[in-house]
Amino acid sequence: MPSSPGPRFGPLVAGAAGVAAREVTFVWRPEAPTDDEVLLVLAGVTDPTALDPVLLRRDGDEWTCTLLLPDDLVAGYGFASAPRIPRDAGDDFFAWVGVLQSAVPDPAVGERIPDQLGGTASVLRMPGSRCHPAERADAAPLRRFATTALDLGDDGVATVLVPDTAARRLLILFDAENQRQLPVEADLARHPFGDTSVLLLPSGDPYRRFRTLPDRGAVAAWTDRAITAGQRAGALPHDLSPADVTAAGQSYGALAAAGLVVDGRARAAILQSGSFEQRADTPAGEEADRPGDLVEALATTRLDARLVVQHGTLEPHASRLAAQFAAAARGAGAAVTARAYRGGHDYAWWRTGLLDALDALSPADPAAR
Repeated sequence: MPSSPGPRFGPLVAGAAGVAAREVTFVWRPEAPTDDEVLLVLAGVTDPTALDPVLLRRDGDEWTCTLLLPDDLVAGYGFASAPRIPRDAGDDFFAWVGVLQSAVPDPAVGERIPDQLGGTASVLRMPGSRCHPAERADAAPLRRFATTALDLGDDGVATVLVPDTAARRLLILFDAENQRQLPVEADLARHPFGDTSVLLLPSGDPYRRFRTLPDRGAVAAWTDRAITAGQRAGALPHDLSPADVTAAGQSYGALAAAGLVVDGRARAAILQSGSFEQRADTPAGEEADRPGDLVEALATTRLDARLVVQHGTLEPHASRLAAQFAAAARGAGAAVTARAYRGGHDYAWWRTGLLDALDALSPADPAAR
């Protein structure tokens, strides 16, 4: 668990110019004695890096690692252990994925989030990190949701959250499997974003996700089926127009959400750490020598849309892509709000960023906020 400063100083792993840093000691106490090596996996900080600074040192019955971290960092983390952790694991994609998949959350920390590989991580919140008021468990709920499940056959089971007020708008969230591990329903119940239903779309296993979410045609057809099913079930209004729809997603989900706007199915989108490099003619995981398909499409598209584009300061690739996409979207006529958060490719700040983005997209009338 993270604790107060220990007796020794660690390296400045994730410092930033002009940002205060604090010393943090991570402590791992195994359930049974072990001689395994233990590695700290901290999103954005060890994704990947030289591993020696984040290998825990044995100190009696516990293992510790002390780092200097930015005071405004929020990040998911866990501990990976093995008889021998390869020091070059970060140089090989599949070896690093194996390390990440073996990580387990900190049993001493209760706040948990999903990670990108279907696992669970603990949350480190530094004192200066951003937290939206709607994340506070003691905040009063503004609405209650009724839940309707939609069986979409091969596309999985979607969920509609219907507020106890007449809903005129729709918020689409991709990666329902991960969203449901977060307190998304409670967060949205406490957020003053108005009379809006929420459609949680499942993305399936990672292989289906990687195959489907970059495919604009597949995403459009899949979303249409889900909305039609929701309307037939009486959970969604029949007179929805694109102006009533906001799409939101992270990583590949951000790419899918942006595609719904470009294809005219939504008028607003919340795009977090978007995978905007994706090209149909480039295999997944390989760098293309041109901008992604969606970015190129914006050169010949006019967008009457509002977009919130977010990235983490500790994910340089996504930061570059976010700037590239935002510039192309503005060139296409969209109103773009861009914001950076101290963190990596991580639900730890995506949760807060989603709520901040809903603030940015809320009506100008203060009473509606």
